[in-house]
Amino acid sequence: MQDDSPPELYIASSLDTRELDRALHISLLGTEKIEQPATFLTSSESTVEIDWERWIEGPFQTVIAPAFVAIFEATHATHHADIVRHDSRLNKALDPELQARSLAAARIFLERKSDVRHMSQWVRFEEKLVSGEASGHLSSLFAIQAALFSVPLFSSLISYARLEWKAALPDRDPIADSVFEHVTPVVRACVSPTATGEDTEFLRVV
Repeated sequence: MQDDSPPELYIASSLDTRELDRALHISLLGTEKIEQPATFLTSSESTVEIDWERWIEGPFQTVIAPAFVAIFEATHATHHADIVRHDSRLNKALDPELQARSLAAARIFLERKSDVRHMSQWVRFEEKLVSGEASGHLSSLFAIQAALFSVPLFSSLISYARLEWKAALPDRDPIADSVFEHVTPVVRACVSPTATGEDTEFLRVV
């Protein structure tokens, strides 16, 4: 029997847990979760809290997040050359150890993709990977995927940080862990109010 009841509406924000779940789910469509650390890695010589803050204030804030925003917006604007250019800049900016881990995680992400292989921008980027013109870092692929599925930029970048956390700490829930809150002001600073796909509150249909 058909359900003719109207769809449920709720006011969502970019920090709503449901929105973060949705952003991460859409960005990972067609692939399994990354099961090895990417650029964030914990150390036995310090605490998780210290390692996370160092990553957020270090490579994430200074290199990864700006590149993510640039690639996301270039994808929205269909500026193919800019996507490759920002991915290449990211590759040069990461230190060798982070670079290697990011590319290794990206290969897992890329090999299991199926849902976007028909999309022209994804196809063109894959061609650049094959030709060696692009590196294809994990954050670059995540940004392209999120933009192609019109996930808001703020939610996308928060979700990418969440993916990095879960890759390094699969047994700890990043949303429930108070240390994860450190990423929010950094993301807010990286995402301008007029950026493509940015939002604060909006109606979501269930």
